[in-house]
Amino acid sequence: MNVTIKKEEGRYVVDLIGNLDTAASRQADKDLSPLYQYDDSDVLIDCSQLTYISSSGLRMLLSLYKHQRSNGHRVLIANINEDIEDVFQVSGFLQLFEKIK
Repeated sequence: MNVTIKKEEGRYVVDLIGNLDTAASRQADKDLSPLYQYDDSDVLIDCSQLTYISSSGLRMLLSLYKHQRSNGHRVLIANINEDIEDVFQVSGFLQLFEKIK
C-alpha cells in the first residue's frame, strides 16, 4: 500500500495505491497524519489504484471525514472501481463522501 498526498487546485489529493487491508491501514493512517494538521481545504481521495479496502481502511477514511467536516471541509472520493463502490455502498459511506468523476 502506498499513499501520496499533494496539493492541487486548492485541495489536497490523496492517492491510495494497492490494498488497504488491516495491516496496511496502520501505515496509511500515519501517512495521512499531515492532513490532520492542515484544515484549510477539501480532501480528494483518488481511488483509481485502490484494489481492496477493509473495515480498518473504512475507519481510517471515517476519521478523516470527521476531521474535515469539523473544520468545514469535505472529503471527496474519485475513481472508485465497482468492487470498492460496492463496499462503500453497503457500508453507507457513499452517503458520507461526495463521489466525483
